Parts: sequence; structure tokens; C-alpha cells
Amino acid sequence: MPGTRLPYDRLLSVLEGLPEVELTAGVWESAARLGHRLRRLGISIPLPDLLIAGAALSADLELWHTDEDFERVKAAAPLKTRFFPAGAGS
Repeated sequence: MPGTRLPYDRLLSVLEGLPEVELTAGVWESAARLGHRLRRLGISIPLPDLLIAGAALSADLELWHTDEDFERVKAAAPLKTRFFPAGAGS
């Protein structure tokens, strides 16, 4: 659809304004602990999502997303999120 995609330069500018979180050994360990707690609750979350959640938690950042898995993470961690359901803006 014309006009619905940001030009590359504008998108790059927006992304450069976001905080960067390094994936340290501590973030990996946090993701592993989080995954373990969730599995004990019967919830399975993919590793990339656990790493993203772990990074957001370690940096105390609000995670904006369209993936319901991040809402399920909140069963085991105080993850701050802003959920944008698919199709909500169309």
C-alpha cells in the first residue's frame, strides 16, 4: 500500500533513537531463568522472545510489541509492555 511504509532513512532514524541493550551473559542467564519459571507454569516461550524480554527487564524498559508471547511472560516476571494487537491499526 502506498504511504504505509516508512522510507528507509526515516526508519533508520527512528531505530537509532531507541535504547540499545547489550546481550550480556547476565541477560542470557536472566532469559534462562525466565524460561525455566515459565515452563514450570506450563508456558513455553521461544528463546529469541526470552532474550528480548530478559533484555527489557535488565534495562527496565517498556517493551512495545505485537507478539502475545510477551504478554504471557508477565506470568513469571514484571515485564512492562505495550501490546499492539495485529490489525488494531487497520
